Amino acid sequence: MGNIKQRYDAETSHFKDLSLLGLFVDNHDNARFLHNHGGKNAQLRNATVFSLTGLGIPFVYYGTE
Repeated sequence: MGNIKQRYDAETSHFKDLSLLGLFVDNHDNARFLHNHGGKNAQLRNATVFSLTGLGIPFVYYGTE
């Protein structure tokens, strides 16, 4: 959790309003999350929950849902 706070603090110095930034787990431009994490569905669920509840606008791409 400390790492998340540090990241938000670092981003605050670059952006006025962090709640306007998009949050996503994976997208079509990069290797998908499950490919990079050995197909661990529990990690994907955790990352998706964070993207839906974290500070910012959540995006869920086709194939992740």
